[in-house]
Amino acid sequence: MEYYFRMQESCLISIMIPLNFAVGDYAIWLKDNGYKNYKMIVDLLLFVIGMGITGYLINEHLDPYIPFIFMGGIVIAIIQNSILIRGREEKQEWYDFEYVLKGFGIVLGFLIVCIPHTTIFYDAILSRCGEEVITICYGIYLVWGIEKIGFNFFSIYSQIRRRHDNE
Repeated sequence: MEYYFRMQESCLISIMIPLNFAVGDYAIWLKDNGYKNYKMIVDLLLFVIGMGITGYLINEHLDPYIPFIFMGGIVIAIIQNSILIRGREEKQEWYDFEYVLKGFGIVLGFLIVCIPHTTIFYDAILSRCGEEVITICYGIYLVWGIEKIGFNFFSIYSQIRRRHDNE
């Protein structure tokens, strides 16, 4: 029983929370850039990929808690972020300070990719986990960091292009 409490604590921090933030990042980016209609397609694609990974984890005869927490994290993140962005208005205007924020987002993306590889994170969170949870955690943080870098870079590029076209 003690094993499940340790696993629950580590899976929440290493899988569910970053998965929720990663889904939130793409949901907000799609909404803010006027691609609201594509969110459902991306959600369905994420759900199908999640089902495939969950099926693989079950097929590998892992502890049932790991595939459950992974797929549960995807479902919860999709539902939660769909509700949260429903009333959100699309951004219309950009200010120069937003370039700084987007640049900070790119740096933050690099940090997110590096976080699970630090000794502090490994000792505090991942040391009690199995190899499968560590691999899933590395994958989620990698995708989340690359997503953050890509979305912020694309936002800066598209805004500069719009300003150049308007001049």
